[in-house]
Amino acid sequence: MGSADTTVERPGPPAGAADAPPRRIGAFLLAMLVLSFIAGLGNAPALAETGMNAVFWMLLAAVAVLVPVALVSAELASGWPRAGGIYLWVSEAFGPRVGFVAMWFVWVSALVTLPGVFSTLVAAAVFVVAPGLDDSTWFLGSVGLVVGWAATLVTFLGVRATGIVTTIANLSAIAIPAVAIVGLGIAYLAGGHPARIDLSVDGVVPDVGSLAAISIAVSAYFTFAGGENAAQYVTHLRDPQRTFPRGMFLGAGLCLLVFVPVTIVLAVTVPRHELSLAVGVLQALKVLLDTFSAGFLVPVFAGLLTLGACAALPNLLAASAAGMRAAAADGHLPPRFARTSRRGVPVALLLLQAAIATVVALAFFAVQTVDLAVWTITVMSLQTTLVYYLLMYAAALRLRRARPDVPRPFRVPGGRAGMWAVAGLGFAFALLTLGLSFVPPDQPGSVHPAVFDGILAAVLVATAASGVALARRGRPPRR
Repeated sequence: MGSADTTVERPGPPAGAADAPPRRIGAFLLAMLVLSFIAGLGNAPALAETGMNAVFWMLLAAVAVLVPVALVSAELASGWPRAGGIYLWVSEAFGPRVGFVAMWFVWVSALVTLPGVFSTLVAAAVFVVAPGLDDSTWFLGSVGLVVGWAATLVTFLGVRATGIVTTIANLSAIAIPAVAIVGLGIAYLAGGHPARIDLSVDGVVPDVGSLAAISIAVSAYFTFAGGENAAQYVTHLRDPQRTFPRGMFLGAGLCLLVFVPVTIVLAVTVPRHELSLAVGVLQALKVLLDTFSAGFLVPVFAGLLTLGACAALPNLLAASAAGMRAAAADGHLPPRFARTSRRGVPVALLLLQAAIATVVALAFFAVQTVDLAVWTITVMSLQTTLVYYLLMYAAALRLRRARPDVPRPFRVPGGRAGMWAVAGLGFAFALLTLGLSFVPPDQPGSVHPAVFDGILAAVLVATAASGVALARRGRPPRR
């Protein structure tokens, strides 16, 4: 990357704001970005394993996760409409070193998520062509890495191109399959075909005494988490203080409309013991299409899901790199990581995170089954997400008290009491979920609970220790 092709942002409080590209993203395109962060249909099979309990867990997660994240991040983004997201907000509340640790958890969460996304998209592709390979960790891990590096190259085209590609992903991997699944599911039940679960209201309330069932239900939290990552695009918005809340709430609403019915149809059509975490959506589509003599369309939907998953990757990669670039511009990382291309893309950071994700993906080759690998990676990503959520909620509460003078075009309703209620609920539920996430999955091939918990604890401790060490070595500016 030659010097003629890059610009360097000087360290300072408004990290990433000085040379920001023109703001050209509206509420709809932002909603598509939010939807891609929150609603990937690949999370539905884990929830579908709980049957009608999934309705309870999704509604609970919507109230305790989706609503607090949307409200709190909308207020913070409207008050501090600069690049950085979680890093900027936590830095304003607790100082740049704590802000960097929070951003480090955001970055690690994204890196851990990538291999799981790789495996899901490749599994969808081979489900039809070579069904025997959809449970091969070696095959899925290898091909997934190739796709991941290709997605990294796409991000070099810039944020506008990434947003357009993400819209294509939402249509092909979310909207079209979701409409097909729900429509065919209704026809399936109307035609008198048997449901694989108890559809009565009594089946909605879960057995809270079953920790194994609750461990699967933490997927509800992961399903509705991630919308706050859209704050990384705040400097690219038209009128960001108003556009961000609108796009955030529109994306969150679409997420609910998609996930609840799709998850129920998956539970209705595929027996729990046969449901795959990697290709559960295609399993349900195959059952439904075969029922109505349209099985020839299965490869079409497999292609749509694969295309959509591939198209969603650049958005995830770009957002995680954008926040870390703001931290680099503030002096936490070497100057090379603050540089951007002419399109405003942090090329060095994107290459670095792709390399690290490659190393993380090697863990796939050491796991016996794809389902266990996907679940372990999901929990790792969830736990790192929960840590920075705790810091985000704490930052929102502190900034309401310490920085009341900062204009906020959008505020959490109810004054200070409203903020305490919303952020307090989000904080409490995040803390509870963090504890529940250490419960191993109840499925064949599961590792010993002590090994499972040890791996998860090691990732959390290593992430925290490395983040603190890097924060101490950096020379961030005084705010």
